[in-house]
Amino acid sequence: MWLGVLGSLSVRDNGAEVHISAPKQRVVLAAMLRRANQVVPFDDLAAALWDNAPPSTPRVTVRNHVKSLRLVVGPAVSARIITRNPGYLIDLREAELDLLHFTSLCASGAEAAQAGRWEEADGALGRALALWRGAPLEDIPSAVLRREEVPRLEHLWLDARERRIDAALHLGRDHELVPELRDLVAQYPVRERFHGQLMLALYRSGHQAEAFAAYRDARRMLAGDLGAGPGPELRQLHERMLSADPGLAGRNPKWSCAAARPRQVQAGTPDFVGRAPELAVLCGMLDAAAAGPTVVISAVGGTAGVGKTTLALHFAHQVADRFPDGQLYVNLRGFDPSRPPVTPEEAIRGFLDALQVPPASIPAGPAAQAALYRSLTAGRRILVLLDNARDGEQVRPLLPGSPGGLVLVTSRSELPGLVADGARPLGLGLFSDTEALDLLARRIGPARVAAEPDAARDLIRLCARLPLALAITAARANARPGFPLAALAGELRAADGRLDALETGEQIADVRAVFSWSYHGLPPAPARMFRLLGLHPGPDITAAAAASLAAITPGEARGLLRDLSRGHLLSEPVPGRYALHDLLRVYAAERAREEDGEQSGREATHRLLDHYLHTAHQGAHLMQPQRGTLPLTPARPGVRPEPLAGNEPALEWFRAEHRVLLGAVTLAAERGFGACAWQLPWCMATFLDWQGHWHDWAATQRIALAAVTPGVTRAGDAAAGADDRAAQAIVRRAFAAACIRLADYDSARTHLTACLRIYSDLGDQGGQSRIHRDLGSLSEYQERYDDALGHAEQALRLSRVAGDRDGEAFALSNVSSYHMLLGQHEQALVVGRDALDLTRKLGARYGEAHTWLTIGLSQNALGRFTEAAMSQQHARDLFAELGDRTFEATTLGHLADAREAAGRARAALAARRQALAILRGLRHPDAVDLRAKLAARVAATADTPAPADTPAPADTPATADTPATADTPAPADSPPAAGTTAETARDPAI
Repeated sequence: MWLGVLGSLSVRDNGAEVHISAPKQRVVLAAMLRRANQVVPFDDLAAALWDNAPPSTPRVTVRNHVKSLRLVVGPAVSARIITRNPGYLIDLREAELDLLHFTSLCASGAEAAQAGRWEEADGALGRALALWRGAPLEDIPSAVLRREEVPRLEHLWLDARERRIDAALHLGRDHELVPELRDLVAQYPVRERFHGQLMLALYRSGHQAEAFAAYRDARRMLAGDLGAGPGPELRQLHERMLSADPGLAGRNPKWSCAAARPRQVQAGTPDFVGRAPELAVLCGMLDAAAAGPTVVISAVGGTAGVGKTTLALHFAHQVADRFPDGQLYVNLRGFDPSRPPVTPEEAIRGFLDALQVPPASIPAGPAAQAALYRSLTAGRRILVLLDNARDGEQVRPLLPGSPGGLVLVTSRSELPGLVADGARPLGLGLFSDTEALDLLARRIGPARVAAEPDAARDLIRLCARLPLALAITAARANARPGFPLAALAGELRAADGRLDALETGEQIADVRAVFSWSYHGLPPAPARMFRLLGLHPGPDITAAAAASLAAITPGEARGLLRDLSRGHLLSEPVPGRYALHDLLRVYAAERAREEDGEQSGREATHRLLDHYLHTAHQGAHLMQPQRGTLPLTPARPGVRPEPLAGNEPALEWFRAEHRVLLGAVTLAAERGFGACAWQLPWCMATFLDWQGHWHDWAATQRIALAAVTPGVTRAGDAAAGADDRAAQAIVRRAFAAACIRLADYDSARTHLTACLRIYSDLGDQGGQSRIHRDLGSLSEYQERYDDALGHAEQALRLSRVAGDRDGEAFALSNVSSYHMLLGQHEQALVVGRDALDLTRKLGARYGEAHTWLTIGLSQNALGRFTEAAMSQQHARDLFAELGDRTFEATTLGHLADAREAAGRARAALAARRQALAILRGLRHPDAVDLRAKLAARVAATADTPAPADTPAPADTPATADTPATADTPAPADSPPAAGTTAETARDPAI
């Protein structure tokens, strides 16, 4: 027999359900079952039967109800109901009553957890919770029983749920717990343990920003419901997260830097000489780094050009095998006069990229990013090289959080604060005469030095034994192999500017003379190119951009750059990309000001910015044609925007120029080119969004907003007036989109509200429609689907009034999506057909893809799996063609679901394999979950014969990872299928 109270009352005898229709009989049985194997007094039974208002002869009536109950439940159960003074007892074994079995399993689970046997604990508690079929005693008409028993049983259930989640967290199932915990937190807002478990699951899943947001939500809920803040355990967990406590690391995190072994340190110089004492000191620190209780930091100090970076790079390569977890490098630009120093936040974001943290998993706030960086480097053997630091404040946030690694810091400053905190200073002076002579011999050949020893020593003296100056001098000597060294020394001796006071306050003779000597030896064309390069924001430049900068052809620019590189006035760290040493950048900018004048420099800067703006504008249109264009002013004469042949070349160009474009936006704002300062961020938005660079997106939009805000001076720039409200609306809309990506929903709503006001004042109904679409997306992210639908319907009305067919298509697609999210699937299909027709007519392929996606979801929910699979295939093909890899993977996942539901398990596995390959390539956190699910399905279908799938049409694209198993195309009148989407179509107007 089997009896149950954890849900509706249940009695089974030999597998057959026994129906008890009389309400009083159900109450009597429930009252005995809740205290099985204990005597239940007559008075308690009477209280339960009549809710504490019994008749005049309750005992007689109770006996009659028990007698009737015995007849209904049958002889097996009846035999267990025993009359025993002062009432009745039901005698049951653990395996015969769900409540007894539940209690026993909970005790076993708690005991296993106490002993650290987490698999056993998870299994026992999972089986216990599976016994619950609904609300306990839900069909028992007794207020007394429900009041006395239901809270106790719910408490037992909640306790078991908490313990089971604890076990799952110990087993590393962090990510899969997040949806369950979100539901529990919403249902039980004052239960702090669920809040803590959600925070921990998010933190270990790589979603640190959401973990901190969960703490803020907990604090708000507890204050609202209890009038008090979080308890000590929750506060302590929050503090441990802030400090990136390594003890919080999970058993199976979503991603880990263990698989990422960055090798960011650049190649060292092949002609490295000297520095034996300094290298010995650095090598002596390695044992301390391995065994010491703190992070070992070496601060290498010295004047500009003395070889600090060269020494650090050489040492890093020498000891690379001692740091198996990798090397991190950043040029902090502490003393670069043409560009601001790199902020700790920027450096940390670069490190997180190098550690292969998926962009979607990078927290929004600087403090959380720093905590994540410390957590990822904790206990790892990593060498961190912080080059060209300005001061200790710039360095401290970049230090790893635990011992095991070595930090090398180079700086022109002595970094006294950092030294006071325990860093070991290592001063780097000028070369000795022997080292300098060795360098010349390595660079120009020992025979040439031996032939003119006095001239060689003269060159060394004139170069002040400064390694950078010596390298330039050697390059000049190599360029004139038949020229006597004495003649070279004579030229150098005659050069202007004999003293150069560097920014450290030290005076080194003839440094400017070395530069000027090499510079004045250049023909006019390379000399002009050298001066112009001092105006570039860096970090490097291509021949195409240099051609626009100088108003010459790319071929001419390439030749000039190579000439400068051969003379060591320019380096080529990556083939085809050229960079200036910061001292040479200073000198080049100085020469440009003195020889060319302010106006000439401004015109060259304008050409450079036009080059990047017009190329980026072309690339943005190739990536998202439906996004439209901006009314750019024509490029300046001499500008040659780079020709981009299609979507993929455009994407590659943006990738290569990513950091340069960020610098160009800053340069445009600083030099008063206001139009470029907001238009270039607009052009970069699609790339930054699709590649997950949302922090950069927000930063550039912040600059753009300042450029179009009244009161901001834009000297010499008539293209973007301070009162250009349409530009303000465009910028704020893009800024809002970036804020949504970063989960800064309050800021997004502020920007969108301002946009709506501007478009309303301008009478621009098309603009108002676009903002309502965005407000719908914002509401969707906040899971306010009714609000989202209202905004989408308003957007649809406004776009039709404005005659904006593209806007109408996107609004229709969004209306369909929100009906789907609200479970109104038939309505979603009706609207989706209209959206599909319109997007096809307009050639809006991105909108068409999302429409197929949404309709497919509704088809799937309605059980129309074959149609859903066809629709998902259409959506997947379009996303693949457009290059949106994230949505291609999402759609493949839903295509797999539809195929599986249609009984096509092998075809579903093929789609999941394709999705996994894409997610791995994107370093997306969902790859871990998908890999686990895929493994389980592979095992489940190992012995299942593959169905005969319909072959793919000839024009159906497939990814390079795994050939697609295509479905038969949907009939023309069949609504498409959608994969799941966590959002509506990304609006191409953003």
